[in-house]
Amino acid sequence: MTVTVDRPETPPEAPENLAATLSPSTDGSSTLIWDAPSSGTIATGYLVYLQGSSSPLSKTFEDLSLSLSGLADGMYTYEVQACSGTETAPNCGAAASVTVTVNSTIPPVASPAVRSGRPNLDSLLR
Repeated sequence: MTVTVDRPETPPEAPENLAATLSPSTDGSSTLIWDAPSSGTIATGYLVYLQGSSSPLSKTFEDLSLSLSGLADGMYTYEVQACSGTETAPNCGAAASVTVTVNSTIPPVASPAVRSGRPNLDSLLR
């Protein structure tokens, strides 16, 4: 009798260079971008989670980015996992994470003070 044991494929490493564009955001939107892992098992897709959630926000099995919108003021940490396999049966590895800050009340930049009048020439010549 022969017994065959299928070993699951080693999952891909974490995505690399995960970043959020426009952080801090002033309009409640941002885009997460990342690169595929450079070594190990080839990633066939990605799962994106809001940290602490067990359900993915997106199964982005073709893209290396995800646009976010409608975010209220606050800080959000997102995790991206690289996966092999299929969308219905992913084999995912470790996650990379990034924090997005949304602040719609960023204060305006103060303009420099302008002095009125002319400088005293005697003080400039000393």
